[in-house]
Amino acid sequence: MIVINKQIGESMGALIKRARLERGLGEDVKLTFAGRLDPLAEGVVILLEEAEIPRKSEFIGLPKTYQFELLLGINTDSHDPLGIVTGVIPVSNEKHEEVKETLKKVTQDLIGTHTFSYPQFSSKTVDGTPLWVTGREAREGQNTLLKAPERSMRVDTLKLESDTTHSTQELLSAVMKFVGAVEGDFMQKQVIESWKTALVGHDNAIWYSYTLLMECGSGTYVRTICEEIGKKLKCGGIAFRIKRVAVGNHQV
Repeated sequence: MIVINKQIGESMGALIKRARLERGLGEDVKLTFAGRLDPLAEGVVILLEEAEIPRKSEFIGLPKTYQFELLLGINTDSHDPLGIVTGVIPVSNEKHEEVKETLKKVTQDLIGTHTFSYPQFSSKTVDGTPLWVTGREAREGQNTLLKAPERSMRVDTLKLESDTTHSTQELLSAVMKFVGAVEGDFMQKQVIESWKTALVGHDNAIWYSYTLLMECGSGTYVRTICEEIGKKLKCGGIAFRIKRVAVGNHQV
């Protein structure tokens, strides 16, 4: 078993190639990952070699711990910066403290087991096709967006650690940096253009974000949790940064 740190923007395929190179493993050695991370996410990934591969479901089922930054006032179709912006509702300075207090209550309400939809841009398959494929086709006008199936997601603990603010220029610069780091074709040019267009007229806006620490069951999507928080706060929200800090007792 290899416990490795995935970098922001690194694909799962590139991660396995790096692991082979760093450990001197040839292509003849079977190697697979026990659980994915989103393109923009970083943190702990477990890789399994040869005889460990039959235990893959066991490792996938381990609980996870994430530290993530929730950005309020923005919605995207992927619920993270790598998506087309679908809504902009900045939180005003006057409403910030009220929203923060409501956020504390919302995080407590999310503790437990809930039924939520998979993110539209995820590897979950519907009729043999990954959701991200149909989501991309819908972006390109090739079909209509399919309704994402639901699944049970469990939140064990969810704690607010800190908050910060971003100017519009800081926000756009961060998005361009994140999106530019992603390997492969994720329609990066269109994504960045959608952010630029959406932020027009918000030059003087202040964007609030909150860092949270979550312990959760396997199959719980941080992006979905951020989407649900944004709905409850009625201003929208995305997972601006995601870091998986532990898989079970395994850390980097």
